[in-house]
Amino acid sequence: MFRNNIIIVMANTVSGLLNNIQYASAVVAEKAATSQIEKIIQEYFMLHIQIHVDIHKNS
Repeated sequence: MFRNNIIIVMANTVSGLLNNIQYASAVVAEKAATSQIEKIIQEYFMLHIQIHVDIHKNS
């Protein structure tokens, strides 16, 4: 009986560790995606500003 309890505790510990790893991976992936989105938005605005500058130069 005691041995079965130890196995259950060990299994729960491994399960908890795996959940922590999955959560950490999700956080890293989300930060990477957010960073990419921010970069795309910055590039869009830079392009937008450049278009306005070019329009004013040519008018």
